[in-house]
Amino acid sequence: MAAKDKENVLFCGLCSAKLRDGIRYCWGCGGDQTRVGPPGRTSEPSTSGDTNQQDNKTDKSETAKSSFGRPQSVARGKVLTFEQFLKKKTSKENVTHFRPTKKAKSDPNELVMVYIGIKRFKDSCLKTVKGKRLPIRVPKSATCRLILQKATEKMTAFDRSFDANERYDLLYEDGSTALFMPGTKDFFELEKYRFELGRDYKRITFYLCTQSDIDLNEGMVESSNEFDEVNEEMDSSVQSFAEPMGGNVSPGDPGTSQKGQDTCTSQDEQIARQLQQEWNEDIELASSSHQGNDSDSTLHVTSTLIKDKQDVIYALSSQVEGNDQFFIATRRKAPLSRIFSLWQRQTKKKSPTCRIMVKYSGEAEIDSGAIAKEFLEDTIENIAATLFKDGVPVNSTHHVQNGDFRTCGEMAAASLAQGGPPPCFLDECAYNSIFTETDLTNVDEKDLAEKEKVTLANITLDCTKHSDFIIEHGYTGVVDQKFIQDIINSLKVRFVSNRMLYMQEFKKGLDVYGLGDMIETNPDACRPLFVKDFKKDLVPDADYLFSLMEPIFSEEGSTKRVIEESIMDYIQDVLIALDDTPVSGYPAAVAWNRDESENDVPTSEELFETAEMSVGGVMGWLTGQRHKHVTSKEMPTIRIKFDHECLLRNPNHKVCFPLIGACGRELTIPVVHMDKAEKFKELFILAYCKGQPFAKP
Repeated sequence: MAAKDKENVLFCGLCSAKLRDGIRYCWGCGGDQTRVGPPGRTSEPSTSGDTNQQDNKTDKSETAKSSFGRPQSVARGKVLTFEQFLKKKTSKENVTHFRPTKKAKSDPNELVMVYIGIKRFKDSCLKTVKGKRLPIRVPKSATCRLILQKATEKMTAFDRSFDANERYDLLYEDGSTALFMPGTKDFFELEKYRFELGRDYKRITFYLCTQSDIDLNEGMVESSNEFDEVNEEMDSSVQSFAEPMGGNVSPGDPGTSQKGQDTCTSQDEQIARQLQQEWNEDIELASSSHQGNDSDSTLHVTSTLIKDKQDVIYALSSQVEGNDQFFIATRRKAPLSRIFSLWQRQTKKKSPTCRIMVKYSGEAEIDSGAIAKEFLEDTIENIAATLFKDGVPVNSTHHVQNGDFRTCGEMAAASLAQGGPPPCFLDECAYNSIFTETDLTNVDEKDLAEKEKVTLANITLDCTKHSDFIIEHGYTGVVDQKFIQDIINSLKVRFVSNRMLYMQEFKKGLDVYGLGDMIETNPDACRPLFVKDFKKDLVPDADYLFSLMEPIFSEEGSTKRVIEESIMDYIQDVLIALDDTPVSGYPAAVAWNRDESENDVPTSEELFETAEMSVGGVMGWLTGQRHKHVTSKEMPTIRIKFDHECLLRNPNHKVCFPLIGACGRELTIPVVHMDKAEKFKELFILAYCKGQPFAKP
């Protein structure tokens, strides 16, 4: 209740704020003035003039006298003991009951993000590769197999150095295989693993590691001849693991208990490895690649698994060592003899099974696969034209002495293993010389090449005209028409014996990848990769190349989309023209390509050449290779991009050319300059002919 002084000024009994007369609620604290007031006042406002008198009641709840309308003390309740206070707090009247909140159910199909890295065997242990960490989204209920699949797909899409043909396993951060939950026999599940680990999903990282690196780390590389024994041991381990393990074990015997624990751990490891082998369809093939020093085990595995040329490619590609480089630095259009010397020098440092990397001098390229494929394309073509004319090796012991035939075999095997062209330059008889030994006393017509048959036919007509040739090839009898059959038989022996010598050197080069043994055990599966009659199946046409293109269009229904669709039609028209009709190109300056053995001085005409005007040539320009892909896994996607803003970046330029990223398999079209069919064909062919080297614009 408000107090009123002599000047008829009222004050709040709670906060002492000045109040107007007759006000009920304080403007400062909101207190009800009919319920509170200074000491000695009643709850109702006083109407008498004597405001200084108070009732002389001695109630304990009254407050003391106040000065200036402010209470000096407040009424206090009874002081409770600690026992009374505790009882009051714990009584049912003072306990507040809250309804428990219902916990939301976790959706097992909810996508969460985890991270994937790569581990490699280095310095006698598995080490994490820096800069290879990528996020993936998987369901909470994901198993290790699903995470492995998603991780492999993500690494393949974002890391071009990642070899998808390798066999990978999923590892925990400590390097152990992520098949079971750590410390248990329960199969791995992401949600359970996160709960046990106590981390958020975004802080969980798994690692991919090749099986070869895991085997090197654990020292468990086994010969493929022991696969059956290992599988039998695993089966028996699974059966014994399902049985009670403590039948004859005394609980109080610590030594026996420790032995049982070691046995259980060993069985867990064997079960995990068995399941991983069942999940991977190519386990035996991948394991065979690790046994390069055991020819018997390689023969055993490949003879049962290789059925066609695609299996051969898979077997070879699994042997490529992606962690190391076989580096070749040369110039474009260098002579074959120089390429051989550079290759042979590099083999003294690294094995050709390492990943081939090529650097062309004077060109600003970074080889991520396309340059190496282009190098292999040119080299295999030069080998066919130089050392294997007409499908048979040239008659030259000089190439045997210098190791050129063996180098040809190494390059042919590396080309098949690393995405290069198949060496389809051998005649049928030359190919058969790799895995069969001809009886020289009974040489048949099928053992001769077409060129050799023509030569023998000419000699049969008149041997005297070819007397020098006959004597040079080892015939020591009388060169006369009466002895023509002896002469022919002698020449057959010389042809076949020389070819067998040269092809055996060629086979020694193939053995770098174990390809020679594959040919001996599976000649029919390897034949389409070597015999020249199958080369026509590898020549790409307009439809094949156009099917590899994936345009990145603008929004559906937009003006840009209409122009971009027209440009795709122009691309197809150019490819069809190259496929069906002869198209003239433009000469471009190239490096001097004179063999070191030549002494003639080159003219100015030798410094220019025209690019190969074919669909295969355009495919090589876009991807680095000029042949069809042997396997479906090798087929790339060529992304077609459209640049609509070149004039905004540079308003003063008059012409733009297509931009090629062969390593990234991209073609960027300047839309403003190539929006018409005639303009497109002119600029496209000009860019193709002049833009063969990798150079900065």
